[in-house]
Amino acid sequence: MLAVKNPSDSTRFVFGKILDVDYLADTFTLHYWGTTSKNLARVPLAPEYFDPQDGKSLFTTRLLPHYVPATSLFDMVDVLCPPFALTVKKAVPHSVLSQLSALGFVGVVLAFSP
Repeated sequence: MLAVKNPSDSTRFVFGKILDVDYLADTFTLHYWGTTSKNLARVPLAPEYFDPQDGKSLFTTRLLPHYVPATSLFDMVDVLCPPFALTVKKAVPHSVLSQLSALGFVGVVLAFSP
């Protein structure tokens, strides 16, 4: 997984998995992963797909044959932190959220344990 600058708003970031790398052009294609929740520290991420039948995008692991992966082309300079693996629960590791916070992308990350 990677965290990269959002292509439409460089003050935000997105997560994704690399699908393809062009080493000569220093670019890569990223399949977006995300969630609709605001709690990145505890919520599992899922890949994003576009449903051409209804024109909507969704985060899901339950694919239908007509879903198309949501992807974008990025430059290597857009990478915000080293590649990382999701936790066992498919959440973003706290170390990654701390790095993004240090870069000014995540204001406050709180996680409470019972």
